[in-house]
Amino acid sequence: MEKSDILFVDDSNPNATIIRDLADPETLRELQFDCFILTQTLHLLFDMRAALATLHRALKPGGILLLTVPGISPVGRESDWGHTWCWSLTAVSVRRLVQEQFEPGSIHVEAHGNLEAAIAFLQQRVLDDVTRDALDQHDPSYPVIVAARAKKSAVK
Repeated sequence: MEKSDILFVDDSNPNATIIRDLADPETLRELQFDCFILTQTLHLLFDMRAALATLHRALKPGGILLLTVPGISPVGRESDWGHTWCWSLTAVSVRRLVQEQFEPGSIHVEAHGNLEAAIAFLQQRVLDDVTRDALDQHDPSYPVIVAARAKKSAVK
Protein backbone atom coordinates (compact mmCIF):
# COMPACT_ATOMS: atom_id res chain seq x y z
CA MET A 1 0.00 0.00 0.00
CA GLU A 2 1.39 3.38 -0.98
CA LYS A 3 -1.20 5.64 0.59
CA SER A 4 -4.38 5.46 2.61
CA ASP A 5 -7.05 8.00 3.44
CA ILE A 6 -9.65 8.08 6.17
CA LEU A 7 -12.98 9.63 5.26
CA PHE A 8 -15.20 11.07 7.98
CA VAL A 9 -18.32 13.19 7.77
CA ASP A 10 -17.10 15.85 10.23
CA ASP A 11 -13.93 16.97 12.00
CA SER A 12 -14.54 14.92 15.16
CA ASN A 13 -12.15 12.20 13.94
CA PRO A 14 -8.56 13.49 14.28
CA ASN A 15 -7.31 10.77 11.89
CA ALA A 16 -9.57 11.83 9.02
CA THR A 17 -7.79 12.96 5.87
CA ILE A 18 -11.02 13.64 3.95
CA ILE A 19 -13.87 15.39 5.76
CA ARG A 20 -16.98 15.29 3.60
CA ASP A 21 -20.29 13.53 3.07
CA LEU A 22 -19.90 10.40 0.96
CA ALA A 23 -23.32 11.00 -0.60
CA ASP A 24 -21.97 14.25 -2.11
CA PRO A 25 -20.54 13.43 -5.57
CA GLU A 26 -17.83 16.07 -5.10
CA THR A 27 -16.43 14.31 -2.03
CA LEU A 28 -13.96 12.14 -3.94
CA ARG A 29 -12.07 12.71 -7.18
CA GLU A 30 -12.80 10.51 -10.16
CA LEU A 31 -10.47 7.50 -10.50
CA GLN A 32 -8.81 8.25 -7.16
CA PHE A 33 -8.62 4.81 -5.49
CA ASP A 34 -7.49 1.27 -6.31
CA CYS A 35 -9.47 -0.02 -3.34
CA PHE A 36 -12.07 1.49 -1.02
CA ILE A 37 -12.90 -0.21 2.28
CA LEU A 38 -16.25 0.93 3.68
CA THR A 39 -17.02 -0.78 6.98
CA GLN A 40 -20.23 -0.26 8.92
CA THR A 41 -20.94 3.12 7.30
CA LEU A 42 -23.40 2.81 4.41
CA HIS A 43 -26.39 2.29 6.73
CA LEU A 44 -25.72 5.70 8.32
CA LEU A 45 -26.26 7.50 5.01
CA PHE A 46 -29.84 8.19 3.99
CA ASP A 47 -28.87 8.39 0.31
CA MET A 48 -27.00 5.12 -0.03
CA ARG A 49 -27.39 5.16 -3.80
CA ALA A 50 -25.58 8.49 -4.09
CA ALA A 51 -22.79 7.23 -1.82
CA LEU A 52 -22.31 4.10 -3.94
CA ALA A 53 -22.26 6.22 -7.11
CA THR A 54 -19.55 8.40 -5.52
CA LEU A 55 -17.53 5.31 -4.61
CA HIS A 56 -17.87 3.77 -8.06
CA ARG A 57 -16.77 7.03 -9.69
CA ALA A 58 -13.77 7.30 -7.34
CA LEU A 59 -12.49 3.79 -8.10
CA LYS A 60 -9.97 3.28 -10.87
CA PRO A 61 -10.80 0.70 -13.56
CA GLY A 62 -10.36 -2.71 -11.95
CA GLY A 63 -10.67 -1.10 -8.49
CA ILE A 64 -12.26 -2.99 -5.62
CA LEU A 65 -14.97 -1.91 -3.19
CA LEU A 66 -15.08 -3.86 0.07
CA LEU A 67 -18.00 -3.06 2.34
CA THR A 68 -19.80 -4.33 5.39
CA VAL A 69 -23.17 -3.29 6.77
CA PRO A 70 -25.19 -4.43 9.77
CA GLY A 71 -27.99 -6.91 9.41
CA ILE A 72 -29.73 -7.74 12.69
CA SER A 73 -28.71 -5.00 15.07
CA PRO A 74 -29.91 -2.95 18.03
CA VAL A 75 -30.69 0.61 16.99
CA GLY A 76 -30.98 2.89 19.99
CA ARG A 77 -30.90 6.64 20.22
CA GLU A 78 -28.52 6.31 23.16
CA SER A 79 -25.87 4.73 20.94
CA ASP A 80 -23.19 6.84 19.28
CA TRP A 81 -24.86 6.48 15.88
CA GLY A 82 -28.55 6.15 16.82
CA HIS A 83 -29.36 9.63 15.55
CA THR A 84 -28.00 8.88 12.05
CA TRP A 85 -28.83 5.17 11.68
CA CYS A 86 -31.07 4.92 8.63
CA TRP A 87 -31.04 1.30 7.49
CA SER A 88 -30.47 -2.33 8.40
CA LEU A 89 -29.72 -4.44 5.35
CA THR A 90 -29.87 -7.97 4.01
CA ALA A 91 -27.70 -9.73 1.45
CA VAL A 92 -30.49 -9.19 -1.10
CA SER A 93 -30.69 -5.44 -0.50
CA VAL A 94 -26.91 -5.02 -0.56
CA ARG A 95 -26.63 -6.95 -3.83
CA ARG A 96 -29.39 -4.88 -5.45
CA LEU A 97 -27.86 -1.60 -4.30
CA VAL A 98 -24.34 -2.49 -5.39
CA GLN A 99 -25.39 -3.81 -8.79
CA GLU A 100 -26.89 -0.41 -9.61
CA GLN A 101 -23.26 0.72 -10.00
CA PHE A 102 -21.22 -2.44 -10.60
CA GLU A 103 -21.61 -5.29 -13.10
CA PRO A 104 -23.57 -8.14 -11.47
CA GLY A 105 -20.82 -10.66 -12.29
CA SER A 106 -18.25 -8.59 -10.40
CA ILE A 107 -20.18 -8.63 -7.12
CA HIS A 108 -19.90 -11.14 -4.28
CA VAL A 109 -22.17 -10.72 -1.25
CA GLU A 110 -22.24 -12.85 1.91
CA ALA A 111 -24.32 -12.66 5.06
CA HIS A 112 -22.72 -13.90 8.27
CA GLY A 113 -24.51 -14.93 11.42
CA ASN A 114 -26.93 -17.34 13.01
CA LEU A 115 -29.59 -17.27 15.71
CA GLU A 116 -27.19 -17.75 18.63
CA ALA A 117 -24.78 -15.09 17.34
CA ALA A 118 -27.67 -12.67 16.75
CA ILE A 119 -29.08 -13.20 20.26
CA ALA A 120 -25.62 -12.80 21.81
CA PHE A 121 -25.06 -9.61 19.83
CA LEU A 122 -28.46 -8.15 20.72
CA GLN A 123 -27.90 -8.99 24.40
CA GLN A 124 -24.40 -7.45 24.22
CA ARG A 125 -22.80 -10.62 25.52
CA VAL A 126 -19.03 -10.90 25.46
CA LEU A 127 -17.14 -13.35 23.28
CA ASP A 128 -16.36 -15.61 26.25
CA ASP A 129 -20.12 -16.22 26.64
CA VAL A 130 -20.42 -17.81 23.19
CA THR A 131 -18.70 -20.95 21.95
CA ARG A 132 -16.61 -20.88 18.80
CA ASP A 133 -18.73 -23.69 17.37
CA ALA A 134 -21.84 -21.56 17.79
CA LEU A 135 -20.23 -18.64 15.97
CA ASP A 136 -18.92 -20.81 13.14
CA GLN A 137 -22.41 -21.98 12.18
CA HIS A 138 -24.05 -20.10 9.33
CA ASP A 139 -27.77 -19.49 8.99
CA PRO A 140 -28.79 -16.95 6.32
CA SER A 141 -32.06 -16.32 8.20
CA TYR A 142 -30.11 -14.42 10.88
CA PRO A 143 -27.60 -12.09 9.18
CA VAL A 144 -25.65 -10.18 11.81
CA ILE A 145 -23.34 -8.65 9.23
CA VAL A 146 -23.44 -8.46 5.45
CA ALA A 147 -20.21 -8.18 3.46
CA ALA A 148 -19.74 -7.35 -0.20
CA ARG A 149 -16.91 -7.19 -2.71
CA ALA A 150 -17.38 -5.46 -6.05
CA LYS A 151 -14.88 -4.88 -8.81
CA LYS A 152 -15.18 -1.92 -11.16
CA SER A 153 -14.98 -2.86 -14.80
CA ALA A 154 -11.44 -2.60 -16.15
CA VAL A 155 -12.79 -0.76 -19.20
CA LYS A 156 -13.60 2.86 -18.55
